Amino acid sequence: MRRALCLLTLVLLSSHTHTAPAAALQFIAEQPTEQEAREAREVAATFMRRMQETRDIATLKDMYVADLVRRKLETGQFMPSASGSSLFSRTDSEREVEVREWDRLSAAQVNLNYLRVLYYLANGHELFTHEPTLSELCPPEVVALLNANPYLAEQSPEKKYKIETLEELRGVIATLERAAALMRQRFVKQPPEQTERYGENVREWAAKEPEEAVYIQTGDWPGFPKGTRFFRLRTTPEFFDLTLVRTGEGMKVVRATVYPFN
Repeated sequence: MRRALCLLTLVLLSSHTHTAPAAALQFIAEQPTEQEAREAREVAATFMRRMQETRDIATLKDMYVADLVRRKLETGQFMPSASGSSLFSRTDSEREVEVREWDRLSAAQVNLNYLRVLYYLANGHELFTHEPTLSELCPPEVVALLNANPYLAEQSPEKKYKIETLEELRGVIATLERAAALMRQRFVKQPPEQTERYGENVREWAAKEPEEAVYIQTGDWPGFPKGTRFFRLRTTPEFFDLTLVRTGEGMKVVRATVYPFN
């Protein structure tokens, strides 16, 4: 399923806005203590439960490290990308974007990716052999909405890849947020978790990709001291790949991406 969904990730729905530079983290041999692993799993369980309740990652801000978006902006590491190129041309517009706009974009991307996975699990077949179309990942009204935006359209002669102005960025954010709202409305009437197909697909997914152990990465991450220990794990069901860090207020989320779209 992960391979199939990755092939159809929309240009502006990539997870790069959450991803640290490739050289920033290194795997190390150290294993978490039993207490650390238990704390990490408790955070992951709470994260997943709250996402299932609200279907909106913006409501989980208290679970994140404070000022995470600002830290990334200040260190120059919060640059969405598309097809390996910068989403923005290097213009003054990049510096003008307010933190809350990046925050909205980040939440909108994660939310829609999560909702698309839910929709596909409730309706899709052959998760590991079939490459779903956009219409299998989203209901018709959402497909139409995304295809009407030149930056989000699956295929369009007017398709665009670089946002040049704040107005264009805010238009993309508004479209993503509207798409997520439409899917939430549909799920209120037809909760995907209550469908027989969803249960079958989740069980198949779990059988193919068993739960991973909590593991540790260390290295440079924007806004954190060199050598900081980061705890990596996936939620159950394995919808989210989480990176946590210990703070004075307990373990907090540094990064959360929808696993099939990593």
